[in-house]
Amino acid sequence: MKRCARCKIEQDISQFNKNGQQKDGRHVYCKSCVKKYSSRFYQDNRDTIIKREQSRRAQDPQKFKDYNKRYRVEYAEELRDKRISKMYGLSLEEWSKLFERQHYRCAICQTDKSGKKNWSTDHDHRTKKVRGILCSNCNNGLGRFKDNVESLLNAAKYLKDAEEL
Repeated sequence: MKRCARCKIEQDISQFNKNGQQKDGRHVYCKSCVKKYSSRFYQDNRDTIIKREQSRRAQDPQKFKDYNKRYRVEYAEELRDKRISKMYGLSLEEWSKLFERQHYRCAICQTDKSGKKNWSTDHDHRTKKVRGILCSNCNNGLGRFKDNVESLLNAAKYLKDAEEL
């Protein structure tokens, strides 16, 4: 147990970030207080922070491109999980169960290959409700038809009629 120097609440040691400069190896402020302080500091100094970051990036843009590329590769799964959670309200476990129910295949064409990109989480653009997991080609196709069932049926009829020629 440790008492936070800011809020004065005694908390479990796990609620304090690591800090090798302290005798006990932990920061003097709890994670909650650090988060509140950091958020308030950013709000108060947002313009200055943004200008400083833009200046740093302008000095060596390739350095930041390389860093971002490495970061996206190294943390690809975590970034995807955050995006799915934020956009669709699904946990990784829920997304995985949905994909498992589809036998790890595209819900439309049944391929087991995602295509050029990762698997796409198909959703109704009005309700944001997830419908299934699609390969990039099927997801792109639905998007091109703007999820319009009548247009898709007309396209299917067109293809059938063309076969008979």
